[in-house]
Amino acid sequence: MTRSQLYENFAKNIELERNRLNLTQKKMAEELQISLSKYKILITNPFEANIDIYLAHRIQNLTGKTVRELCEDDLPELEMIRYFRELPKHRQEAIRYLIEIEYQLPPDGVPNANEEDYTTCYVPTGNMEDGMTLDSRDFITVNIAEYKKNSRERIDCAVKVTSNHLHPVYMKGDVLLISKRAPRDGDIGIFILKETRQIFIREFKQTNPCELRPINNYGEVIYVDGDSQEDMNRWIKFGTVLTVMR
Repeated sequence: MTRSQLYENFAKNIELERNRLNLTQKKMAEELQISLSKYKILITNPFEANIDIYLAHRIQNLTGKTVRELCEDDLPELEMIRYFRELPKHRQEAIRYLIEIEYQLPPDGVPNANEEDYTTCYVPTGNMEDGMTLDSRDFITVNIAEYKKNSRERIDCAVKVTSNHLHPVYMKGDVLLISKRAPRDGDIGIFILKETRQIFIREFKQTNPCELRPINNYGEVIYVDGDSQEDMNRWIKFGTVLTVMR
């Protein structure tokens, strides 16, 4: 992103924040402890605004957003912060608590090992079956070094199979290596139905409508209309199964 684009994004977004806060330009300037004339320079010619550290601090306190966010700087960390803010307060507290605990725990990988050789594996606390409810889960670290050598795709995480309900395709103890990409025709994907929080491990068929087929012939085929945004929005694509560790 160019210097000019950063400044333009900042000027646009500071005005959007002012409107969101339902403030006049004069009141916005007062809240930022600057003159109205300087605020107008800020939004019309930000190159000349001379944004110092204190003003950046005031902007963040008022809007809840950093200058980098207002500039639309494309950082994964900022995207996570945006998602975090949209969660209910009790979810935010749960995630914050989990981070605090994880920070204090010793690493569960092999000391001095290459960080790239490991991924986080989700372990459902109940039986893992097609149509199970998304509830609590644990996390472990698994070594994927040998599988990475043969994979042409990025492995983003893993899921451990905790029962034999998906037999004969997957068995208890299997670890499914997952890519976050959307499934292609014939892939096995993990899909979450938002309204019921149910998880479905299904073969994806690119038909019209799309089909989510049971992998062990247990359960009915689920149809999803790819031409209907409303129908598509009912689903979360958790990821695609790349391979199985046994």
